[in-house]
Amino acid sequence: MIITVKYGAKQEAVFNPECWNYTLLESIRDQCKCYDTDIELSDPNGNVKHLRDNPYRYASEALDDREVCVLLKVDCNQEGETSYQPLLDDTDAITDKFLGK
Repeated sequence: MIITVKYGAKQEAVFNPECWNYTLLESIRDQCKCYDTDIELSDPNGNVKHLRDNPYRYASEALDDREVCVLLKVDCNQEGETSYQPLLDDTDAITDKFLGK
């Protein structure tokens, strides 16, 4: 089982989601060089996967084999509201519809 994560300037990397969500996100953070950033994944339509909410569940429970995901930056404000910003610089993939989700 593998997934593809899109990030940066139309870059992508392949990962094995047969591990805890926490482990997968740490591996993605290292590979994509997002060291000081909280990250999350979404599908290409902008639906957030919420892997951070369940760090010790297997990522393969939330992700499909050969799924393509978009890397997101997670921002939490003082009121506890969470917002997401795509870390993919691709105007073909990151549309207004994607950002609306």
